[in-house]
Amino acid sequence: TSLAGAFAGAIPAYVIARVSEVRKDRLNSLRASNHAVVLATACANMAMSIKAQHVRPMLRTFAKNVEKIESERAASILEGKSVVIHVQADLITITPLHLPIDALKTYVYSMNLTDPHAVGVMAQLELSLADLNSAIAIRESLLKEFKDGYYENEEQRVFKMYGLMSDDGNVDEMYSTTIRAIGQYTDDIIFFSIFLTDRLTAHAAILHENIRRIRSKVPPPHSTDFSMARCQALIPEDMEYENWLRGI
Repeated sequence: TSLAGAFAGAIPAYVIARVSEVRKDRLNSLRASNHAVVLATACANMAMSIKAQHVRPMLRTFAKNVEKIESERAASILEGKSVVIHVQADLITITPLHLPIDALKTYVYSMNLTDPHAVGVMAQLELSLADLNSAIAIRESLLKEFKDGYYENEEQRVFKMYGLMSDDGNVDEMYSTTIRAIGQYTDDIIFFSIFLTDRLTAHAAILHENIRRIRSKVPPPHSTDFSMARCQALIPEDMEYENWLRGI
């Protein structure tokens, strides 16, 4: 009888301990999810900052100068005069982007995410950052060449910088391709960071609801508002990633 009583008493104790353990695990998962949301949001904000301060102005200046050069060349051909090209190039150095990728990976890869795409987009984000910094390094090397390299005349330097066909039919699009790549990789980081933020936020919301069933006081799930950035056109549209989104 005493053995049966001890066994019967052990069952409720086990249930209570198990519920407490589950509650603790879910609470830790919620905290980890909130930390991951903060880190993913930071990645998006840092990429949008470099886009607003450097990348977008660089691309706009480049496009404006190309239009000016081509217009002046066309006018000189009609007038039968030699063209003297004067443009103000954007030679400002862009610092490589450093994001809290390692810390974010630690959270994402260790979490029991209900959305498997979050892990995949983490890899895309890391790759985009590596590609961006590689393109930035190439641009810096090209800028040094433009500043210090030997050219027969200024026109030759300008044509090479802007990827335009010279009088002898040669075209060098290395610089123009590089800065466009910087723009694309920056947008990739923004898009994937926000995509990951949204998935992590949804995961945190699910955890929050589950914990509320067994605990009254629960820290709220973290959320992020990117509406201001969207108004400033800093976030690429989903349609630009239609093929990628179709594959997930």
